[in-house]
Amino acid sequence: MSKTDLRIRPIYHRLRNRIEAHICIYFTAYCIYKELVWVLYAEKSTLSLKKASELIYNMYK
Repeated sequence: MSKTDLRIRPIYHRLRNRIEAHICIYFTAYCIYKELVWVLYAEKSTLSLKKASELIYNMYK
């Protein structure tokens, strides 16, 4: 897996712990995204990934 796969924006941190935290946050988001894909597929949901993401986004807005 590369930085491109995670679509991580440029990192402007200089301290190691901040760089690691930045990547950790993106990796966690990526894991949640892949889990959503898996659950939608396993449940044979009629929701698209985009629609499910929008619903979740609006829940916490």
